[in-house]
Amino acid sequence: MESLLSAFEHWIILVLAGLASLFMLLAAWGNLTLGNAIARMHGAGLGSTLGMLLLLAATGLYFRLVDAERGSLLLMGILGFFLLLTSPVATTAMTRAAFRSSDSRERRFLALNQYPDAVSDMSASTPRGFRPKEETAMEFVERQGSDSGKWSAYDPDVLPLWVADMDFKSPQVILDALHARVDHGVFGYGGAEEQLAEVLCAHLHRTYQWEVAPSDLVFLPGLVCGLNVVSRAVGEPGAGIMSFEPIYPPFLNTPTLQSRQLQAVPLHYQEKDGILQYYFELDDCRAQADESTALFLLCNPHNPVGRSYTRDELLSIAEFCLDRGIVLCSDEIHCDLLLDDTRHMPVASLSPEIARNTVTLMAPSKTFNLPGLGCSVAIVQNPVLKQAIENASAGIVPHVNVMGYVAGATAYGDPACMAWLAD
Repeated sequence: MESLLSAFEHWIILVLAGLASLFMLLAAWGNLTLGNAIARMHGAGLGSTLGMLLLLAATGLYFRLVDAERGSLLLMGILGFFLLLTSPVATTAMTRAAFRSSDSRERRFLALNQYPDAVSDMSASTPRGFRPKEETAMEFVERQGSDSGKWSAYDPDVLPLWVADMDFKSPQVILDALHARVDHGVFGYGGAEEQLAEVLCAHLHRTYQWEVAPSDLVFLPGLVCGLNVVSRAVGEPGAGIMSFEPIYPPFLNTPTLQSRQLQAVPLHYQEKDGILQYYFELDDCRAQADESTALFLLCNPHNPVGRSYTRDELLSIAEFCLDRGIVLCSDEIHCDLLLDDTRHMPVASLSPEIARNTVTLMAPSKTFNLPGLGCSVAIVQNPVLKQAIENASAGIVPHVNVMGYVAGATAYGDPACMAWLAD
């Protein structure tokens, strides 16, 4: 009877140890096969914890019933403490493994909504996930599977950086203003130019100490449209249009579309601390320019090399254009998205003479995530040049829609939008 009982006890111990191993194996297997990230993470934690507890029970039963010598209780206590100490470590390791094995969509969901502490793993394993370290007014939106042109252009495993388009909601005050306009219920021919013009001019004065009058503004449904309209308005067919490259592709396509000739000037670069720093040589501009050159298309901040040109650089370009009678068109759509201590300087703000020779293109679209609303502006402080642009767009370029006017006026006029931008 004693030997039978001993065998039974041994079997109990073996069953407990076997179940412990089974639970831990199931946790590992589930980590690899379950289709849902949350199921994998919770299953991994539960399986490893149950496995540890059963292993501890088997060990305790062994010391209690089979080998109850002096010192066994102390040894069991040490072993139990070790198992309890390693259990959360093992659970954390398996949970992190489940997180890393998730696809990009699950990783973003988990990091942004349930497991913010795992964001360091997310950023290390995939560049798609981003979450500010501190709570801000920015609200992330999952746009895969929506009508997003950015996210639908390539396969799901490709990080789409081909267009500047945020995955954060626009400022709430803009959404509220748009809701109020929708509640109005009528979408006829609108006329909100004056309101937007006033707040935009106030914004330019407040931000850049640049004096612009509402009469200097030409509203457009987009900046690519603006590049083409200005190119059509300046010079004659066959005229030369100069631009730096590499650059945002429409700068290179616009001259051909408007029956002009592209005169591309290469940017140079040097590497410093692992970063490519781009710059231009004015001698390259002089060598490329000829009697046909009528327009210089500038991008500042420069897309895509990341340069915000200095005052001296802007002066050199502006004076080069003045000396040769070349109109300067400056696309400054990314002017609000500068980091650290870098401050934007509109080239037209350098002097009244430069302003009269410059068309400045701006928009709230990149800053406040509003490109789908089609609201941009050309700032032209030369009445003759402004009239030429209006003539070139007449009958071809549509007006900004009523929703675009509402969004633009709110973006530039409501202080809450600047707070959102700071976040």
